[in-house]
Amino acid sequence: MITLNDYLYDGNTVLKILIQYASDLKAEALRSHNTINLAHSNFLMQIIELLLSLSYISYLVFYWIFCFQSDSVNPFGNYTYYRFSYI
Repeated sequence: MITLNDYLYDGNTVLKILIQYASDLKAEALRSHNTINLAHSNFLMQIIELLLSLSYISYLVFYWIFCFQSDSVNPFGNYTYYRFSYI
């Protein structure tokens, strides 16, 4: 049986842990014909897709703030530039 604790101590990000866990859970579910684990892995894949789309949307919002807003007009743009300069 695959548990989520197997993936926690590798130093991966949450998204990478979810991707590995969902793919391993799906392989195990197909091997053992377990429909509950198969449904769980499909649900996790939907959550992963949602997280990826939300991170892409967040990136686009910050890109818009950095590119199209003037720092002198918008103090929030100046704040986000210094706060999220690593993006």
